[in-house]
Parts: sequence; structure tokens; C-alpha cells
Amino acid sequence: MTCAPCVGAASTTTTTRLSPYCAPTPVPPPDARDSRPTLISITGSARTSPARSPRLTAAELPFLAPAIPVPGTAYRSGGATADDPGRLPLSELETVMPNHPPGVSRETRQGGDLTSAARRISLDLSVCSNRLGPPDSAVRALESFAAERYRELGPPPYGAEKAYLAAYAAHLDVDESQLLCGRGVTEFLMIFGRLLQSEDVALVTPEYTETMRQFSHAAFYPPAIGRQDCIEHRNERLLQAMRNHRYVVLSNPNNPQGLYTNTATLLEACHQNPNCTLVVDEEYIEFQGPALSLAGADADNLVVLQSTGKTWGVTATRAGILWTRDTTLHHAVQHQLPAWPLSLLDITVATAALVDNEWAHRILPRVRHDAQALEELLRDRFGEAVIPSNIHFRFVHLEDPDAVAEHLEDYGIAVRVFDGAVRGRISGMRVMTPDTAKEFDLLKDALATIPRRLRRGTTSNFRYPGKSVLETIPAATTPFQAQTT
Repeated sequence: MTCAPCVGAASTTTTTRLSPYCAPTPVPPPDARDSRPTLISITGSARTSPARSPRLTAAELPFLAPAIPVPGTAYRSGGATADDPGRLPLSELETVMPNHPPGVSRETRQGGDLTSAARRISLDLSVCSNRLGPPDSAVRALESFAAERYRELGPPPYGAEKAYLAAYAAHLDVDESQLLCGRGVTEFLMIFGRLLQSEDVALVTPEYTETMRQFSHAAFYPPAIGRQDCIEHRNERLLQAMRNHRYVVLSNPNNPQGLYTNTATLLEACHQNPNCTLVVDEEYIEFQGPALSLAGADADNLVVLQSTGKTWGVTATRAGILWTRDTTLHHAVQHQLPAWPLSLLDITVATAALVDNEWAHRILPRVRHDAQALEELLRDRFGEAVIPSNIHFRFVHLEDPDAVAEHLEDYGIAVRVFDGAVRGRISGMRVMTPDTAKEFDLLKDALATIPRRLRRGTTSNFRYPGKSVLETIPAATTPFQAQTT
């Protein structure tokens, strides 16, 4: 029996998936994508794209960066290779350059991953989860469950997710039948990555790491070379992508920059491009402000993803939702979800947090206020390299972000580093907002001693002629495809 999640490293002929649970199985190498069987379109006959002009080439559209493999580059994808028979943890599933051992570069660590940090970290500003969470109500719900409902841990949680769906439907003021729940936004991104692998997809980059992993086969629309990204430039690329592709994926507010496009602009883009479906990751929308979600909007070519993890400070629970009015797409995703989409403990904690409106109304304005203080603090040190935003973190363009991060680690502070050397990345660091005066003072002291040579910001961007952070996942037959072929 073959274990589908097992992935292997590239070879000159075939790639081999290795797992303790299955025998080696040959699958096509990453560079032979065109030879793979084409998956049936998930859109069916109900939404057939009309004939359109030939796709623009990279020369005609400078935003498009081709995915050209770099000779000598080792692409780690979690499986065994001839040079490295060991499996890499999920946090290290990144592009690894020659002579660059895995687990060393800060670039390979996602926010909150301190497992390979060389120094003792006392202030983790790399993670984007609300540091003022979780709500007391969520903690009490967990304590009550442990004391009074622990026997419910025995049987499978049949229908338990209905409580979470009902709470989210009320929160968004949408029809519950248009919602699906899963293990956070990440699970839905993984599902779309599989369903749309043979579809015409574009990303407006820079983008969330997991999104670029799952859609490494997509066309990337990065900022123009030499131009610092901004809301207007991001919207230009969004409209360009929607005119030329069948699906476009973006986060709003953006991760890692924090740029936000208003709902009117996104809805107008959907209405102007009815043959393109827009998938919007709204993980950070509550930080931007209340009642800003696109969920419930009058658009059939729109998908909205959200979760309770970051806003309510319960990221260790894995719970989120998908909203869409596209019934074909809704059913396709539903077929990819397990019979019990959420654990009972995740449902208990996440639902209690979600319905605590008093906590959200009290805490989120404070987070925005403190984040503005963070922006001012960073601007004192880095000037215009700091991207203005209204959410809970700030991004700083830097020529040498790794050296700045190393300096901050000397003070026990961790930040999220992006080295700009991977397709879809820009060079800089993302800093989460401290939540106490003591933490602000620690960060201020650390910033004050950064050498002048490390304070240089950069607005330049360049194409990286390599793969995205992960090669594409091999195509696999899904229940949806099986019943539509």
C-alpha cells in the first residue's frame, strides 16, 4: 500500500517516495509535470471559461517569474534522498541551496518555530498569533470539558463540528450551509493545492509560506523590480492576474507585509472577471477591523478562508472555515475532508473563543493601538523601510535581515526572517507586536544597539530563477475526481 503523504527528492529519471509504511513507488519527477495526466476540471460544465486570447508571455508581462530549476540545488520535500536518508520535519520543508545544511537558516523556520534556535529566546515576536489570547472563556471551557465531559473523548465526534459551524455562521452572518470547517486555513490551502494542480492558478506575492508551497505550480505576480510594494501596486497585480488566470489566491490582509485591500475593490475585481475565482485567505481580517470579511458577498466566483487560531490566540487548536456560494467547488472541497473534520477539544476551545464577543471588542483595538506604537519604534530605527499597516505586526525591508535577527536574538528576541532568495519572497523581517511595557523596553534596547551598517532597508526586488519553497505535490486521484471521470 502506498502512503500518499510520503514525498521524495528529485532524480534524473524518476522520484521515489519513501516511508516506513510503504514500498518505494515511482512518481514523475518535478520537471516532467507536462507528462502527467490532466486532472478533470473541478468547475464542471456549469462554469465553463469562454475562449480567451493566448496567455501573456514572461517578456510581455514582467511580473511573471518562470520556475526554472537551478543546477545543483537540492529541493527537500520531507522524504529521503541519496545524500540525506533522514526525513525533515515540516518546519524545514524549504528550498535548500547546495552546501546549506537543513535546520540552520532562520529563513527555513516559520513563525513560532524555535525548535532549532541557537540562543535562548525569552520574547518570541516571530509568531503572528494574538499574544493577548486565549480568552479566559476558552480556558474555562477546556477546564470544564476536562472535569465534566472527559468521557466524550472516547467515541468519534459525530456531528460535533455543527456547534463550531453555527457559531461561525452567526459571527459572519452567513448561511451555515455555505460553510465548511477544517483544520485551519492551512488544510483548505492543501486541499486547493491538490484540486487545482492542473488548473490555471496565480498568486499575488509575496505570500504566506504554506500558500506558496501548495501552489508552487502557479504563476507568481511579485512586485515590479526596484519598486516597493504598496496597496495600489498590489491591486494592479491582482487585476492583471484575474484577467489572465482561472484562479487567483491571495491573503488579505497580506502575510507577511500586512497590506490590506478593501472589500469594494476585491468585489469589483470579482464582478469584472466572472470567469476567474478569487480565493481570499482572511486569517488576519479581524485585526484589520470588525465586519470586514467578504464572506456572504454577492459573488459566485469567490472563496473565503478564515480560522479562529490567530485572532483569538488559540493557534495550537486547528480549526477554520471555508465560505463560498459556488456549490460545485463547495462539494469538491467537502469530498476532501475527513468524516470528523475537527477534534472535539478543538471545537470546544475554538467555539468558546469565537462567541466571546466582549473579549474581541476589548482586546483587538488594544492590539491595533500597540501595533502602531511598534511601527513608530521601528521607524525610528529603519525609517521608510517599515511598511505601514493596521494589523498586529509590521514588515521591515532589510538588505541583511539574518544579521539583524541574529542581533535581536542576542537580546532573547525572535523575529520572522525572509531572505528574499526564494521565488515569491522579499528580503526583510516581520515583527509581532509586544504586549507589555517590559517587552517594548526590551525591543527598544535591542533596536537601539543595531549597528548602522545593518539598518539599511531595501526596496529592490529581483526574480529568483528557481522553484518555489516546495516542488508541486504529485497528482493523485481523489474521490471527487473519481466520480466525475
